[in-house]
Amino acid sequence: MLKMYNGLKKYYKPLVFPIIIYFLLEPLLSYYSVFVSTKVGSTINGWENKVPNFKILMYSGLFILLLYVIQAVFTYISNCIGESLYKRAGQNMKNDMFKHMLKLPIEYYDTNATGSLIERGFKTIVHLTPTLFAIPTQIVSAIVALVATIYAMVKINFSFAITILLVAPMSLVLSLLFVNVFKRYKRKNFQYQDRTTITAENTISGIRTVKAFTNEKMLGDKFADLAERKYKNDFHLSKLEALHGSLELFLQAVLHIVSLFYGGYLVASNIIEIGDLVAFQLLLGSFIKPMSEISRTVTEITESIVAYERFSGILNEKEENNKYKFTLNNLNDKIEFKNISFAYPSLKEKTILNKVSFKIKKGDNVALVGLSGSGKSTIGSLLMRFYNTDSGELLIDGNNIKDYSITSIRRNIGIVQQDTFIFADTIKNNILFGNEDASFEEVVEAAKKAELYDFIMSLPDKFESYVGDKGIMLSGGQRQRIAIARVFLKNPQILILDEATSALDNQTEKTIQKTLNDLADDRTTITIAHRLSTIKDSDMIYVLDKGKIIENGTHDDLMKKDGLYKNLYEVQDLSK
Repeated sequence: MLKMYNGLKKYYKPLVFPIIIYFLLEPLLSYYSVFVSTKVGSTINGWENKVPNFKILMYSGLFILLLYVIQAVFTYISNCIGESLYKRAGQNMKNDMFKHMLKLPIEYYDTNATGSLIERGFKTIVHLTPTLFAIPTQIVSAIVALVATIYAMVKINFSFAITILLVAPMSLVLSLLFVNVFKRYKRKNFQYQDRTTITAENTISGIRTVKAFTNEKMLGDKFADLAERKYKNDFHLSKLEALHGSLELFLQAVLHIVSLFYGGYLVASNIIEIGDLVAFQLLLGSFIKPMSEISRTVTEITESIVAYERFSGILNEKEENNKYKFTLNNLNDKIEFKNISFAYPSLKEKTILNKVSFKIKKGDNVALVGLSGSGKSTIGSLLMRFYNTDSGELLIDGNNIKDYSITSIRRNIGIVQQDTFIFADTIKNNILFGNEDASFEEVVEAAKKAELYDFIMSLPDKFESYVGDKGIMLSGGQRQRIAIARVFLKNPQILILDEATSALDNQTEKTIQKTLNDLADDRTTITIAHRLSTIKDSDMIYVLDKGKIIENGTHDDLMKKDGLYKNLYEVQDLSK
């Protein structure tokens, strides 16, 4: 519990002033409730001859109404402040979580499903905000209310107060008995929620594949099975909560019965007055409410602890190591891969690159070719520092890439990948992702260079056209041209073209290839290609097979050898 509050304490600091007001108002309202109850009792006791006339009743009623109006006004103010605190703290938590997620390394996302991260990172926050404000104020207010109520009860009649106090603690004991069971079911509930969200998100994202393979029934049954498990867990939890609530109501009823009958006996015996009995009944409400709040708080704390475990589990993940000695401003000499070996963290038993060594001089146009899975795209990922090498050194101008700021490296590299990601936004905003500070005129120019302008102008909303989730309303070629336009807009020193034209038809590919060649002038370019005709003019071609460089040279050099490159080229030439 203390660990949880210590981990969340930074969310108190920006809200100190409203927190102080809220923490003062709530206990004062608890005390005021007790004050009103005693005032009602003393008012009734003050009626002359125990048979008040209409005028006395009217003034008494207006006085009591005024007391409750004051209580209602300050309760409203307190609730507004409380809701503001919950929502502000919740938003701050979401902001921190999102910013932290953006700084996590790529390998973290390789092994964690998006749906689970959304559930754990954002949806659990709703269970944490009460921990920050509601629970502490509930506890303080409950203590104030209990102390004030007990004092008022004892002041009316000591034996009456003791009788009530002997029965009341059973409610708290009851909650403590249920706490561990609630915690177990809450944790399971979160887990089932994760799995159903992941299934739903994956199914909807891949709905075309689902329909193409007619797997609607299979996935529908899978989701239904998960939903059924969650339902059963929820139902068991609901039954326990209902049992807990019913037992609490029963204990409250016992308190009222004891109060009514024993209080009636004391009135009949002329030990207390009728107004005292009314006050006692009202005070009983002031007594039961904090006991119920403490009982409910125990349940909320268990839920908050489970939620905090999930929330902090992501926040405690290490961010990308961005400690650096240098900032990359310009590539002055060369990029060098020296005996680099690498395997993806989630597949350590499968080596992707095995002691790879080669150099890329500034301004060179280098191509990487080979069969699928030979490690070509991995070289681009290492240069972008999506991953770190397992052994060997990746050098930029003689310095280890790990000594450079990650941000400065990525700002100097433009990449067009085979699997292009398009955001659910407008075409203009998708292109602006390459340079958010660019003018609209620059966006238009980038679109023209990517051979995208005519298509955009044929749309009703032109550059403001919405492209759908992951660009689903665009063809594969159109999505790839948006990605190419981003790179034109970014205008980087180093280009990585990872199958940049793979989704284009031959005619469009030839057109864009020319603009890509223009863009590559005076820049260092790494082209990863299956279509070998696109890299014939490269300064150097490296041929990879099973994670090793087995050939290198110009196109003409490699064609003179009876090697893998020549075989691949001839096969593609025959297939045209």
